[in-house]
Amino acid sequence: MQLMEEYWAPQMPNLLHALSNKLLPIVAFSDLGVRRCEDPVLREYFDKIRQAAGDSRELIIQLRQQFQQNQKEFSEANPSPPEEVQVP
Repeated sequence: MQLMEEYWAPQMPNLLHALSNKLLPIVAFSDLGVRRCEDPVLREYFDKIRQAAGDSRELIIQLRQQFQQNQKEFSEANPSPPEEVQVP
């Protein structure tokens, strides 16, 4: 289990950022659909898509913040040992 955490931990902020970026066009284009669509049923569908994608982006932001907080707490609780200084 620790090996998996060591593998994913350094990549997690980048993965969450990439996922958030993938949702951005969904938010933007569904917002455009809400504003330009004249059909009320389709406008409601666009609005639901926009809401879900926006909520997902917010969740990703919260996950990223929680991950960063956990990393900070872990670092504070487990300081790296000082490097040995070799005297000539």
